[in-house]
Amino acid sequence: MGKPRDATRLPHRWVMGYWTQEIYYQILNSGLRIPPSAGSASGVLPNPVGYNRVYVQVDGELTYEKWWDGLCAGRSFVTNGPLLLVRADGELPGMYFKMLLAMNWN
Repeated sequence: MGKPRDATRLPHRWVMGYWTQEIYYQILNSGLRIPPSAGSASGVLPNPVGYNRVYVQVDGELTYEKWWDGLCAGRSFVTNGPLLLVRADGELPGMYFKMLLAMNWN
């Protein structure tokens, strides 16, 4: 099952999304790049098939290979809502941003 959430810090069951997000960011911060993906868990949870979806940015003609290449490159986002055209600082999903810390010692 994996490591359970800290129920004293995250006491409500609706915070499972926050717990999952924390784990995902810890993995990213360790240097591993795991592209976002989705599944509805239909048959395990009371969600219908297609409830959670992954959208992948594909340039040009959509092909099976291009879709998988885009997913593996992280050019994707997950939602159980509408299709969104997502950008961060003008970049599409999959862009790796390096944070540079500027220290002013004056």
